[in-house]
Amino acid sequence: MWLPEQFSIIEQSRPLSLRSQPGGGVAAVFRKHLPITKHPDLCSDDVLVLALNDVFLVSIYLPPASSPAYRAYEVSPVDRLQELAGLAATLDMPMIIGGDLNARTGNLTAGIDPPPRSSPDLTVCSRGRSLLLWCRIAGWALMNGTSRASEAFTCFQGNGSSVVDYFMITTSLFHLKRPVMSVLARNPCSDHSALSLAIPDFLPPTPPPVPLLSGFSPSKWMAEIDYVDNNINSLLRHALMQPPTPPARLAQLLFGWVPIATGPIFAYVGAHTGNFPAPWAASAVIFNAPSSQHNIFGCSGRPSTLRATLLAILVALSLAEPRRALTIFCSSIDAIRHIMYDVGRYAERGWRLENSDLLQHIVLAARDRGAPINLHFLDKNIHLGSAQRLAEASDGLADLWMLADIQFVEPLHPRDFAPSPDLVPCLSSNVRERQASPQPSQKKNAEPTTPDPSLDDLPQFSPSSSRSSSPCPDHSLASHRGRELLRAHYAAKRSEMRDAARESLARFWKWAKARLRPKSRILPASVSLTAIMSIMADRINLPDVVANPIVEECPLHILAPKPTSIHPSLNPSQIHLFSSPNVLPVGVDDVEHLIGGGCCMGRGWMRWMVAG
Repeated sequence: MWLPEQFSIIEQSRPLSLRSQPGGGVAAVFRKHLPITKHPDLCSDDVLVLALNDVFLVSIYLPPASSPAYRAYEVSPVDRLQELAGLAATLDMPMIIGGDLNARTGNLTAGIDPPPRSSPDLTVCSRGRSLLLWCRIAGWALMNGTSRASEAFTCFQGNGSSVVDYFMITTSLFHLKRPVMSVLARNPCSDHSALSLAIPDFLPPTPPPVPLLSGFSPSKWMAEIDYVDNNINSLLRHALMQPPTPPARLAQLLFGWVPIATGPIFAYVGAHTGNFPAPWAASAVIFNAPSSQHNIFGCSGRPSTLRATLLAILVALSLAEPRRALTIFCSSIDAIRHIMYDVGRYAERGWRLENSDLLQHIVLAARDRGAPINLHFLDKNIHLGSAQRLAEASDGLADLWMLADIQFVEPLHPRDFAPSPDLVPCLSSNVRERQASPQPSQKKNAEPTTPDPSLDDLPQFSPSSSRSSSPCPDHSLASHRGRELLRAHYAAKRSEMRDAARESLARFWKWAKARLRPKSRILPASVSLTAIMSIMADRINLPDVVANPIVEECPLHILAPKPTSIHPSLNPSQIHLFSSPNVLPVGVDDVEHLIGGGCCMGRGWMRWMVAG
């Protein structure tokens, strides 16, 4: 974390555990001249206790009551908060407590002579009643709702808004200093609002800077001091205080401080469609299971759940670090089947079918990643449910994910590719001409005519073929023998169907599903997208040079997500307008550096917007 030189930080990190992912904890950032000390005997996981003069400052996080995080705690933060309440009641210690308590207290008050409160959240939960009891024991006053600026929601989730973040202060200190609490404007990078507590005449005045003497030489002074022990620490502190590069900053915003050498990236994708005020579809991607509502993307084109799911898979491929393995969890079997089975068919037909634009981008994104990619089907999962709720909460107002046009080289002849099972053989032009022209009558026992050898040089499969097919490749439908074989083929199929129906109704429907539905092929639980792309490389006809996803004629900007349009248009060529204070121009060199470093770009943190 980068900090200016005049600031310092004290943190209480969570210990590493095999039951959860690394990370988490609480921290305090303060000016260096403040006499702040840490009390390790009162600190525990997610609880940080500091002392400033004669006042204790407490930063705390209480997970939800049903969270499995309590199994990893040695000392529960709920128990630690109860101990602090007992100490405050026994020793008369002035305290200021702030944090995410996951408690809803409504408009209730507690303590001795508490200030009145007015909260927009009128719900009171069981932990909220326990919190009011602890405040009554310790003599704490809840600051939320005591001023006009603090009468606001602090938490915004897909199922609604609530007040779960609090400032609590000793009642005597409140009546003495009259602090003012404010709920700041909602930050688009978090689902919680920041809280501010202003206490007049609370901190000692800032000491004036010491003037340097006219004959003072910093280099001479540094040379005279022995820096054997502190030299490495100073260099390390100086390196940590350097501002990060643009790729590192964007990667930090999306993934946090995750080193490259760690395990794979897990992405959970969800999709949702709606019809109000117009048909829309939205996609949601959750990386490594943090529930962030800034990874919601509007789907352009014809809105459908399948298209939105394919867009979510494309977003996961585009945003993830290319040097790390990626596992994408999806609950849509159709989306995985489209990538597994239909990519080759779409390529053979010139990418003219529905959702071909998304599949082209998925092909290029999968080919350009150096690490393996796996598609994993899950029917029910808590993180998939979170992604689904994020997509539902977008209500059609998510920013459109713009796709640049990609031109694939069309095959010269359909015979250049291995025929797909769903392609139907078509009649050649010579056969159509002979079928249209009147044929001379032949005797019943006459020898059959020799087929034209020129027909062997013509392609037998065509993307734009008709629906009529012949089960016998050696005979065309124009000949009498071909029609007889076709009737025998249909009779055998009807006999097989009747036998299955006579045996049992379940066997009949199993037979019908296996033969009449092309989607009834067995789907493995995990699919290696990298292996599929390597197998279908010839059929997909990948271009030698990857098309630039950013249109060069458009101005390049990194835009913050503040759309002025009420509802996203379904026209993919439209560029949405954003507020001008959130526009940061970048150069072409920076763009190439960002793309080359595998930078993460997406709605909520940073976003490329181009014209399709």
